[in-house]
Amino acid sequence: MVKVLTLRQRDALCRALDGRLLALCFGAGVDSTAMMVALHAAGLCPGVVTMADTGDEKPQT
Repeated sequence: MVKVLTLRQRDALCRALDGRLLALCFGAGVDSTAMMVALHAAGLCPGVVTMADTGDEKPQT
């Protein structure tokens, strides 16, 4: 198993976000993907994940 977060990072993320309603705007880029991976590694689950087709996406997206 690959460690995505250190124990210190995981604890800080949990302290900051645990018990809050989390909404993730997923754009399929590196930042929103990294946030989703970090939340999962911390055992946190967004209540809602949104993704929009703006009409300006690359064909492979």
